[in-house]
Amino acid sequence: MKTIFKGGIFISLIVATIALAGCGAKTNQLKNAKENINAKIENGKELVETGKKMADEKQGLMGGLKDAMKRGVTMKCVADSADGHWVTYTNGKNTRTDGTTVDGHEMAMLAKDKTMYTWDKKTKKGQKIDKKCMEDFQKSMGIDTSAAMKEEENFDDFTPEKMEVKEKEGKLKCTPSTKANFSVPGDVEFTDQCALLKNQMSGLKDQMEKMKNMQK
Repeated sequence: MKTIFKGGIFISLIVATIALAGCGAKTNQLKNAKENINAKIENGKELVETGKKMADEKQGLMGGLKDAMKRGVTMKCVADSADGHWVTYTNGKNTRTDGTTVDGHEMAMLAKDKTMYTWDKKTKKGQKIDKKCMEDFQKSMGIDTSAAMKEEENFDDFTPEKMEVKEKEGKLKCTPSTKANFSVPGDVEFTDQCALLKNQMSGLKDQMEKMKNMQK
């Protein structure tokens, strides 16, 4: 009886082991199936995004530059002029232009968040102009804000309407693009032109006050 009992226990252990192994195999199969489903879902999302991007690009070409920019489609526009060769990326909100002047200087310009950045790629020196800061400064000086500075006028050169006019005039050749870089470079030393003007005017006022006091 003891032998039979022991044998029964041994057989029961074998059966339990087989059952557990079967459960483990089924668990792995369920896990693999779940991973495959998740992978297919992710692939489906990528296909949808790719399809939307292709549709946007196609509509951008059909609807014109202005329509594409207003929908946020990034466009690459190439221009050759007496000033040099220039490549501009714009999505209606941000604009980046890179180019080489006729005398060989590699320059770049970025219009982002109402601020204009321009810099020399070789020297890593540049300047920035905050539009609102300049407008406030002009008002504080009693200057007609409609008579904007030459650099400040560049803010309006990249509106969808003006860009489309330039394209129709043959000054630009534009196509959809996904390679735009609208980040402000961290390795460039920018001079804040608005702050510089304010400091200069503050120094000038101090000098004028000193002269007045000397005349008393």
